[in-house]
Parts: sequence; C-alpha cells; structure tokens
Amino acid sequence: PRTRALQQRHLAKLASSLGSLRELQIGPLPVQLLIDAFAASHSSAEVYQPADLAAVFGPLDTLPVATRLKLADAMRQRLATMWRNQQVQQQAGTKRTEQQLAAEVVRGYSVALDLVPALEAFAPEAWQALLAAADLNFDQAEYLYGRKADLATYTGLRDSAFSLYSRAAAAYTTALGRPNTQPAARPFIQWFKAALRASDLGFLTRQDAQNTPQLAAVAQALAALPEAHRARHVELFAQAAARSLAELNPELKHRYARAAAELLGDHPAAAPIRATLAYYQDLLGEVQLNVAVDGPTTGGTQPFGLAVSVWSTVAVSRESGGFAKYVTANGWNPMTGEQIDYRELFEKKAREALADRFEVLSVAFAKPEIRPTPIDSPLTGNREGWEQTPIAYLVLKAKDPAVDTIPALSLDMDF
Repeated sequence: PRTRALQQRHLAKLASSLGSLRELQIGPLPVQLLIDAFAASHSSAEVYQPADLAAVFGPLDTLPVATRLKLADAMRQRLATMWRNQQVQQQAGTKRTEQQLAAEVVRGYSVALDLVPALEAFAPEAWQALLAAADLNFDQAEYLYGRKADLATYTGLRDSAFSLYSRAAAAYTTALGRPNTQPAARPFIQWFKAALRASDLGFLTRQDAQNTPQLAAVAQALAALPEAHRARHVELFAQAAARSLAELNPELKHRYARAAAELLGDHPAAAPIRATLAYYQDLLGEVQLNVAVDGPTTGGTQPFGLAVSVWSTVAVSRESGGFAKYVTANGWNPMTGEQIDYRELFEKKAREALADRFEVLSVAFAKPEIRPTPIDSPLTGNREGWEQTPIAYLVLKAKDPAVDTIPALSLDMDF
C-alpha cells in the first residue's frame, strides 16, 4: 500500500517537476492531466489536504474557475467511492475506525465545497459553480442520512442543495443569452435526480421519499426557458433521463421512470422511458409484497405478529432467481458489485415506516434456504401459477389503543 510518507514524496516530486516546467515557461498543461497526476501520486485511502493541493496547483483562491470546479468534481467522485470505503482503508493499513473515517469524509466535503468559487449570478461560470455546490451538498446529506445523522443536519444540507439547484437553473437560463453558452441538460437533470433522491452517483441511496414540490419546480424551470430554447432543452433532458435510467440501481428505476414520464409526457425522445415504465407496470402485476396480521385485529396495545412475504408468479420467481436473497445479509448489488445487507435495508425501512404508531419488539427473518409455496392468485383467486416466499416476521405493539391501521411496507427489489 502507498503510505503517507511515500505519498508525500510523490507529491513533492510532482510539485518540483511542475515548478521546473513553469520555469521553462512550458504550459499551461491540460488541467485534467494535472488532476490525474495528483491522484496517481496520492494514496487512495487519504482525503486530499488543502496544503497538498496548493503545493501542486498553486494558491487555491487564485486558480482558474474551471480548474477549481474540476478539482471539486474529482473530489466528489472519490468521496462517493474509495474515500468512504472501509475495505480501501483496511488495504492501506490506516486502522481508522468508522467514526474517524466518517470525520475524514465530512472534512473532504468541506474541502471540496471550499474549492467551488462564489461567483456573481451573471458570471459565465456561475451556473456550473452553483451546480457543483448543489451536488456536493446533496451527496453529503445522503451520506449523513445513511450514517443516521440528526434530522436538522440532514435537512439543512438537503434544503441548501435544492436552493442551489434552483439558482443554478436560473443562472443557466440567464447564460443562454450569451453566444458561447452551449445547450445542456445538466442543470435540470441533476436537480431532477436529487428530487428523487437518486444522485447521478446512483449507488448512494435507496430511500423511497421523493420531493414532489422539487419535481414540480424542475418542470417549471424547463417551462420558463426562452421559447427559442425550450424544445431543444426538453429533448436534451429526455435523452439525459433515458441514459441515466440505465445507470441507476434497480430499486430506483421504477419511480425514476414514472417521474420522468410524468414530466415529459408524450415527447418522442421519452419513448425509452415510457417503455421502461410499461415494463415495470407489467411487472407489478406479477409480484407483490404481502403483509398479514397474526393476532388480534381489533385495536388495543397487545403485541401481535406481522408476516411479510413476496407473492409472485412462478415465472417471475424463476426468471429473477427467486426472492430468498432478500433474507440474506451478504448479497451483492447487480449494478455496482458492492455487498448489500438486504435484511438490514428492509428492517431499517420497516422500522421507519412503523415508528410513529408502533413499537417494533422484534424482527425475525426467514432462512435463506426457504422454498416458495403455492398460493391462490391475488388477481384471479386461482392457485395455478402463483407462489409465496416468506421474508420476515415482525412483532409489534401499538403505541395507542386507537391505532387501527398498519402503514405500507416496502421491499427494494433488483429488476
């Protein structure tokens, strides 16, 4: 592994080489080449330090805007991947605890945000800077949410991100009046994804709650574009949404496709999105999450059971490889290859859904070797072609005798 001492030697050598090139008046070198060289000289387990950045690139507050934004984006990519990965830390022998690693990640977001310049709204690069700050705030909010940060911290970062997305779209709309501004969907597609809690780094989140007012705001921002530019940008947005759909984690795709289809309507460029949405709508007719009460159903505060199972057609169960993987703690994300604790994900979401009305006394999962059993079809009443796979058994206790409704539960599935 690359030790910190070796890292510092490599960075010093890089800074010296760049200094020699400047003395020879060679340059400027391509920014991305410098960023890649800095990354290659740096340990993959260590978050960048401002002093190291300054030693190689020069005083950070005097760097060109484009350089600062590229550096901030490079940090954002690493913060979402290797810098938060405990396995990378272990391989590098840092011996950081989870709390120490989390503190480094938070520090990294602070450094990256400091790289983003504060520009006047009419500056040519204003929308790129605002968008970069919005993305960083959103990613940090989702990271802290996953670490069970306090609600005030999470909502503060999230609300700041949405405000910045709105300002970025407005600044971009202003910039469209300049001859050197190229049409781009990014100011709108990033905002749209964040409203769905589906960052372009889609593996960051598995949350269900979308922000409907923000989705409406994205649609309004597109509609507010000058008429001469509006049709082209709606087309670009549709194309970007279709590309993004293929990159998202499976559990995010259905609501993403539904929201994009609602925003775009019957626009021709949205045809791939509508096709995907139709596929998921058909799929929902062949797989359901069933919740059955085991015990008294007349209210009160006596404990009772809740049996959770997947009902599906035999064909969908066979073609998807079955649903027993959703009771395992060591699954694998088919999109990213990262390990997933399916049990922890379901339990976390179930507890959140039930918390207002019920105490969750226990959660027990079926064994991974569980076999599905035939059931009557929930659509036709016929047993032929349908089966159920037990997932979990929850023991609940109502917090108030007046509680008579169980909130909907959900299970993320990889399709």
